[in-house]
Amino acid sequence: MMGIYVLLPMVKAYTTSVSRGDLRTFLIILFVLTVCIPSLNGALPIAVDTLIWTPSYLFRFLLGHHALTYIDSPPRLISVCISLVVLGSFAQISYIASGNYGDWVRSPSSVFVAGISLMVFLLFKGHCEKPYGPKGVVAFASSYSFVIYVLHPIFLNIAYKALGLGPWGAPPVLFELSMWAVAFFGSAVVIWVMRKIPGMRRIL
Repeated sequence: MMGIYVLLPMVKAYTTSVSRGDLRTFLIILFVLTVCIPSLNGALPIAVDTLIWTPSYLFRFLLGHHALTYIDSPPRLISVCISLVVLGSFAQISYIASGNYGDWVRSPSSVFVAGISLMVFLLFKGHCEKPYGPKGVVAFASSYSFVIYVLHPIFLNIAYKALGLGPWGAPPVLFELSMWAVAFFGSAVVIWVMRKIPGMRRIL
């Protein structure tokens, strides 16, 4: 994330001036180099070098801009994303059943993660710019989101390192949802308490 923040001025300048076709071409190149090749390296006993230092985060960052600006959630694209999610789920279950947790399947550089990221973005895109109430769920998420982002690793590290919890302790999906709930609501409670301290609300 820090790398993305550092690159943000250059990315902003690029997306402001680039054409739709050139952006799509660049996204295809990034998809192949930062998603497809790492996925192949994880799935097969090979080690293809992409020859670039840029991780998949830049691809997803630009993909979000492209999806927001040019894509209107076509059913065919949603179907492709859903297919990737289903295949990824089966792959993850197969790895777990064999005793190998298949880290590459849920890696940020996985083709399956790229699919689920785009699907979630498109499903929520239509609701992003609608008016919302000052005390609703959207207002709460907007107010708390940054500090939750900063604090949530604390709860995950406590769960993983201090308590020794892991995917082996619960069925797939249930474990991930449980960890999400702990990190999200734990961070939200901490923020709520800290905002009761005089002077902290202005900072948080």
